[in-house]
Amino acid sequence: MLNVSNSYSLHHRTVELSSNSLQELRALLHHAPSEEGFKAICRCIEALEEEDLGVGVDYAAEHLETWPDDVRVGLGSAAATARWWPLVRHCLLYEEDLASFLSLHPTDHLRGLEFGSNMLGDDGFALVVSLPQLAALTTLKAANCGLTQEGLDALQDSEHMTRLTTLHLPDNDIGAEGLGILAQCPQLAKLTALDLSSNGVEGWGLASLAQSEHVIRLTVLKLNENDIDTEGMEALADAPNMAGLETLALSDNAVDPEGLEALATSRHMTRLTSLELSGNGFGDEGAQALANASNMTRLRELDLADNELSDESAEALADARHLSSLTTLDLSINDITVDGLAALIESPHLPRLTEFFLGDTHVSEDDVEALLSAHPNLIFHLD
Repeated sequence: MLNVSNSYSLHHRTVELSSNSLQELRALLHHAPSEEGFKAICRCIEALEEEDLGVGVDYAAEHLETWPDDVRVGLGSAAATARWWPLVRHCLLYEEDLASFLSLHPTDHLRGLEFGSNMLGDDGFALVVSLPQLAALTTLKAANCGLTQEGLDALQDSEHMTRLTTLHLPDNDIGAEGLGILAQCPQLAKLTALDLSSNGVEGWGLASLAQSEHVIRLTVLKLNENDIDTEGMEALADAPNMAGLETLALSDNAVDPEGLEALATSRHMTRLTSLELSGNGFGDEGAQALANASNMTRLRELDLADNELSDESAEALADARHLSSLTTLDLSINDITVDGLAALIESPHLPRLTEFFLGDTHVSEDDVEALLSAHPNLIFHLD
């Protein structure tokens, strides 16, 4: 039971929380952090009497310091004109006129900006990265916003985007050349998560990222729906500055068995816990390369959906001693039967593997029911 007094100390002052609304606010602030919880706090502040507003906002600000920025979310102008705007840390901008929004509302308290589809463009992106009042940003997301290399040139020239840890730019037109620009940005020295999915990045472009002197702290790299081939896989595998990667997403590329072998034998890819490889069509030979990857001992989640795999792949994975940390395996849209699934379930090398995604395979509901009667702890997804 929480023991929370009816007063709190703010800048060495003791302030009584006397009204019912303030009491409700106090209770909400002592719940576990969540986006829904933050919305409830904002509604509570909106309902405060004018004389309680200053105390309420100050009290909330003090207690929200321990909450993650990504749950303190506000939507555009509706949030910026609200009483609780100073509490927002991550702002979603979908339809607002960017220049107007940035000129009318204070933004120096924001830590994250996220833009909706097709509203930003290179000019808008250049404006955002040039503003000193946004220098505290740690997260910048701009999916499907019409960005090209020109926008990234502005980032490279910016004096302010030096705190970014998360940069998500999927569904744009950055290309391999744009990736090269990002690799040369000293502003990205703190970057830990990069998403460039669906950007026309070709394999040769990864060489610049692999050789970057600035982007050296990545733990998450998402490159889904590009054109990453053997050359790109070899560049990643040989990159010591990618040694911190824990999540690598390469679905719907041109990854082949040779590229997988390069990744699987890399001495730098030893920290991977999540690997997404769906939709590459590398077949059983590719799965065998992963089964031989003795360096991937920390891998917990493996997505091999839609890769033309048969039970031969399942049996190879079942024999992989180094995959003992694996908990989740996606084999959807493959020629897997209950025999291949049984090999995985009964493998002595996969003691933690309990969740299987099997949509559009040859495993039936009856097969799953039979397996669950013998292994009730397993989780199967057939959708």
